Amino acid sequence: RMAAELRDAEMQSDKDSSRVSMGDIESAVQRYMAKHAGEAGLEEVAEQSPRSLEDIVAILDSGELSDAQLQVFWQQLAKEGHADAVQELYEQRVEEDPNNPDKRVDLGRLYLERNQEVGNGPMAGEYAMQADAAFDKALEIDDQHWEARFTMATALSFWPPNLGKQPEAIREFEHLIEQQAGMASNPGHA
Repeated sequence: RMAAELRDAEMQSDKDSSRVSMGDIESAVQRYMAKHAGEAGLEEVAEQSPRSLEDIVAILDSGELSDAQLQVFWQQLAKEGHADAVQELYEQRVEEDPNNPDKRVDLGRLYLERNQEVGNGPMAGEYAMQADAAFDKALEIDDQHWEARFTMATALSFWPPNLGKQPEAIREFEHLIEQQAGMASNPGHA
């Protein structure tokens, strides 16, 4: 469905250009998200207001939020001023258990959420580099950690093209394809 929205945006863009403007893409994504927000339960997530750090962590650790719900939840946390405390807690978890790749993946994902929170600018680059480092370290510990490699590959694909991260993202996705060939089928696999 999102692809159809993007194709519609491309058709509406300048007929002489083969490129779709960022404004058209953002508009298509916003229309898609608005149209499908109810399906994902996003309003319900946005209305949740955790009362304590323990409540927040329990929700984040539950694994019950979809990616879209997690983004909305994180935006709510940032608005309420909880983002720094949650980050400190996740960093402390890694310090306490440095050889646990899952905790490093959780921290990397948190840095990606922080990246979204700050938008374009120097802090976005800092959070992106911290996320990459967390995924790299998780893969040093367990080079077959599917979630670490998938999340890292996806994150690398969002770096600006002039930074040259796309070939690295492609290599990581190719590694995942090889890895998946020897695994039981999973809906998350491409």
